[in-house]
Amino acid sequence: MSQRKTSQIPPEVADLEISPGRRAEQTISQLNPVRQFHNLTDCPDVEIDLVEAALAIAATEYPGLEPAPWVRMLDHLADRVDAGPHLSVLANIDAINKVLFKEEKFCGNTRDYDDPRNSYLNDVLQRKTGTPFLRAISGAFSGPASTAARQGHD
Repeated sequence: MSQRKTSQIPPEVADLEISPGRRAEQTISQLNPVRQFHNLTDCPDVEIDLVEAALAIAATEYPGLEPAPWVRMLDHLADRVDAGPHLSVLANIDAINKVLFKEEKFCGNTRDYDDPRNSYLNDVLQRKTGTPFLRAISGAFSGPASTAARQGHD
């Protein structure tokens, strides 16, 4: 008999507000996660919300995953990033890296690169380790920092 996996919501983000424009108002379990992923990605690439798409992928492993706390965590991280359209792309990347890698100590999972948890955004945020792709999503595609970092640099 398989044990149902659960995802722990970090207490430090439980009461944070979600930034305007985020749609994380329902649990992914209210929809089939694969269908939810399809719905989120059935649009032009520039319109895809990579955070929500990554959380839909995680919901295939974590039934009932609540996206809102993870979106709040990313928004909270993004709020700390000193980025903006007045800065170069490299300066914005440096600002994101400062928060994620220097202050928060995110890192690649060099000990167990094949650990499946490296592929689920909620696990990456909770453990602060994972694949480079998911760490990039957590930094570059969250909240106001993403808008500032990408504005005028498409």
